[in-house]
Amino acid sequence: LFSYLYNGDTSYVLINGVQQLSGSVGTNGFSGNFVLGARYNSYMQFFKGSVYEFLIFSENLFDDNRQKIEGYLAHKWGLSNNLPADHPYKNNAP
Repeated sequence: LFSYLYNGDTSYVLINGVQQLSGSVGTNGFSGNFVLGARYNSYMQFFKGSVYEFLIFSENLFDDNRQKIEGYLAHKWGLSNNLPADHPYKNNAP
């Protein structure tokens, strides 16, 4: 489960409900087209794997709502074992 959050000046990357990266995004951090499943770093690099579902929200979610969505998706796709032990929805779907 991959989550990307952006609050206007800082980006956060979470994998399986655990923050992996954070940092500020400059004014040209989002210039050009936004591409799901690829990254552009002077040339296009495509994701090699399977994507089962994208959920896009127009605003950042508070932690409790983000965790509910993580729990729902983890149980839906059989990935609940990947959630950390202290995740509120590791053992039961919301």
